[in-house]
Amino acid sequence: MTKKVVRKPSLQEVELYTYLGSNVDKEGETEVRIRIWKAQRTFIELGNLWKSQRTFIELGN
Repeated sequence: MTKKVVRKPSLQEVELYTYLGSNVDKEGETEVRIRIWKAQRTFIELGNLWKSQRTFIELGN
């Protein structure tokens, strides 16, 4: 069996990066803050729907 040496990639330190849709930082707080912000924004956008007396939800049989 022959050993092969692969060059090590150079790494760069960054403050924040996005990987598979998740925002990653050193502390891990950014992802949590972004998820909370997205949830708040969605709740506000749906506010009129929640308050509407014309909206009916059928929950099955």
